[in-house]
Amino acid sequence: KFDLSGNIKIDISQDNPQLIFTPSNYLDEDFKFVAIYKNSTKTYQKFFQAKALDAPFTMPRVQNFYPQGKTVPMNIKFFHFVFSVPMLPSVPADKFIKVYHNQKEIMAGEKRLKWSRDGTRLSIIIHPSGVLHGGKNPSHGKQPAFYEDKQYKIVLNNNLKDIYGRAMRPFEYSFKASSRDMTRSCIKKVDITTPKKESFEPLKLKFSEPMDYWMIHKNAKIDMQGYWSVKKNNRFWQFNPTKKWQKRTYKLNISRGITDLSSWKLSQKNGCIDIFSF
Repeated sequence: KFDLSGNIKIDISQDNPQLIFTPSNYLDEDFKFVAIYKNSTKTYQKFFQAKALDAPFTMPRVQNFYPQGKTVPMNIKFFHFVFSVPMLPSVPADKFIKVYHNQKEIMAGEKRLKWSRDGTRLSIIIHPSGVLHGGKNPSHGKQPAFYEDKQYKIVLNNNLKDIYGRAMRPFEYSFKASSRDMTRSCIKKVDITTPKKESFEPLKLKFSEPMDYWMIHKNAKIDMQGYWSVKKNNRFWQFNPTKKWQKRTYKLNISRGITDLSSWKLSQKNGCIDIFSF
């Protein structure tokens, strides 16, 4: 056992089996801990001390962000950021995320963070907060995070650091809030442009409205190796293969878990679509 939280597994793929311990959180430099092993007759202890990592040449910065576009619905729920190196997820949201309107910082609802396991992707979840102006009961609704036709700016400042302790280069994203989105997209309205056989051409999807970045990556599946990328304000998505399309039938599974920017799910159950055959 270890005197800090984490996961333990045994690797028996080698001649000499190994016990592997993965801490739940990044360890601070010079952090000390002990591992204890007991059998029927003896107790063994080994002390460890975390050492500083050799930082890569790449400096911490926002490498990409979503949604891409200058206008988003006022009830948008997610903002996604991709970083150049793994970041420390322990910094509270209010320490490094600031929202501005007319050059003044505003609260903009309740912010929750969801980090990827490797610390390179961050989803900021914006929840409305407080009672609507004039409301007498919380059940009447919440005060929106953003208001229609207003300009806003989200700033990630240098209080956020990478796992090597280096401060991030500040990042700004400006947008205008449009009217509240109250409609759902439909799987049947997804336009598909198929690639040519024996090519590296992307498979292209066109939705009726902008879709959420993370939900596309998580819930749009195709039986081919490759990756998704977004074009033109999150309505146009393409799957980029890492090898040529072969002579066979490919299927694209568009899950109902895919949502638009306001977290409205697709209005039809899971659909499996034959893309093309060679």
